[in-house]
Amino acid sequence: MIYKEKELEMEGVLQTARQMCTAARTAPKARGLDFIHTAVVTGEDLKNLADETERLGKEQGQDFYVRDADNLRKSQAVVLIGVTY
Repeated sequence: MIYKEKELEMEGVLQTARQMCTAARTAPKARGLDFIHTAVVTGEDLKNLADETERLGKEQGQDFYVRDADNLRKSQAVVLIGVTY
C-alpha cells in the first residue's frame, strides 16, 4: 500500500487534534467540576467558520477577525475548547 504525503499529514494533524482534546478533557478541574467541551473543525466546516469570522470582523470593524479568518483558511484543522456552566 502507498500512503501519500497529504493523507499522512492530515492523519497527523487529526491525531494531534485528538490528543489536544483529550488533554483538555482529562486535565485536573477546579473542585472536580467538568464543564469543558471540545471539537475539531476541518474541511467545509472550517471554511464556513472562516467565512463567518470574516463576516463578523467586517460587520463589527474588527480587523483582527479578518486576519484570523485568513489564518483559519490556511489551517488544516482547528481545535475548539469551550466551557458551559
